[in-house]
Amino acid sequence: MKRSIAFFLQTNHIERVTAPVGYYAQYAGYDVIDRTFTQDFDVMNCGVDWAQYDLVIPYGSIDFLQRFKDSPLGAYIPSDENGYSADLWMEKLGDIALNHGGLEMKACEVLEHLKAQGPAHVRPTSVDKAIIARLFTLESWLTHCGERHIPDDLDVFVSKPKVIEREYRCWVIDGKVIEIRGYMINGKVEVFPVDEHAIYAAAQRIADVYVPSNAVVLDMAKTPDGFKFLEFNNFHSSGWYGDTAFKIMGAYIEMLSLD
Repeated sequence: MKRSIAFFLQTNHIERVTAPVGYYAQYAGYDVIDRTFTQDFDVMNCGVDWAQYDLVIPYGSIDFLQRFKDSPLGAYIPSDENGYSADLWMEKLGDIALNHGGLEMKACEVLEHLKAQGPAHVRPTSVDKAIIARLFTLESWLTHCGERHIPDDLDVFVSKPKVIEREYRCWVIDGKVIEIRGYMINGKVEVFPVDEHAIYAAAQRIADVYVPSNAVVLDMAKTPDGFKFLEFNNFHSSGWYGDTAFKIMGAYIEMLSLD
């Protein structure tokens, strides 16, 4: 018998993040519950009788997901966020990682680094989205800090610029790469399907070395030195490219043996 499943979506985090999940849920016949996330948001007191569901699957921002994981409903989701930290990626993956050999520092130290070394790639060390990971110049770093109010004591990972020809988003369920979409060519956003065995094999080699969870999003780059790991993203908070949500969410529910 089909189990009772609800998808719990954040309404103020839509577009290519929660909208595709909502379409999938409606198509598959699952309930869709949406709420706006606020600072005092309480998962267990938002007007829903959660007892009617065997499983509730959240999708939204990192903060929305954390609030869900802290509730009784989120006990099934792995909670070790340290598994997503950049320093651990580098330790586990070595030179498979594009930014291997970078430096850990505080956000307040990045300015002097850029002054001395020139443009650099900067990302938060943790899964925190305080910084949008990318290549920064001195000027763009100052602008970014002002726009996002980046705290001086935020841990960041800084590395040298690298040539990236193409970027791919890979969905890994239970250790297996089940879908890949290209999303960037030579620095410009361009979504394209991927069916080449070599690309799937490269992503699987990375996943075989390390993944931080039983369901995770892995970003990978094609470089002059071959395929390289870029970053992991939380499965319940990542953006979609193309029509991938139907296959991915179906595989996720199947992994949980609830469909």
